[in-house]
Amino acid sequence: MQTKGIPLSWSTVSVNSTSNSFLPFTGWMSNAGMSKVRCAFEIIGTIGDITVSPGYQIADHPDSPGVAIALLTTFDTGDDVYYPGSWKDVTGDVDDTMLVRFGFVVKNASTGNVTTARISGTMQVVYE
Repeated sequence: MQTKGIPLSWSTVSVNSTSNSFLPFTGWMSNAGMSKVRCAFEIIGTIGDITVSPGYQIADHPDSPGVAIALLTTFDTGDDVYYPGSWKDVTGDVDDTMLVRFGFVVKNASTGNVTTARISGTMQVVYE
């Protein structure tokens, strides 16, 4: 078993939609042997009602990513550092696919205004 930290570099994000939007913070990588994930992340400079959750997206081919977005935690709001909770078992998600990319799922908690924040984190991945 091996644990790998994958950096999710600082980025400023803005969102107007009240629907979930996945923002990839990494490129596509092999998900071979991936069994568990969790994420520590920070939100700063929030303007408006932005909500944030770490997430990942899986696919067999980079040109046709899966529509399913798996959230690792409930949505968080406000400037703070969020430490990982328990590990999320992802073997059922990645068994039938070849690729994964990590990022954040964001949405606007209220309609009518654009919301903004700076987000960064580290995804921790266990490979069996």
